[in-house]
Amino acid sequence: MNVKDFEYLVSIGRCGSISKAAQELYISQPALSKFLQRIEAEAGTKLFQHVGKSLVPTFAGEYC
Repeated sequence: MNVKDFEYLVSIGRCGSISKAAQELYISQPALSKFLQRIEAEAGTKLFQHVGKSLVPTFAGEYC
């Protein structure tokens, strides 16, 4: 992972939403969704879980 990857993860966690984080990062929502899928596949675990309409970091997501 590089600095940009950490920036994306922090933004998702701070915003609680992929669409809001994508707006903050000036990238498309599908691109950020694919990024998260790729990172979770590399990690072998979910980093965020849906709680209502928000994304909340899992234990593994907080550890990253």
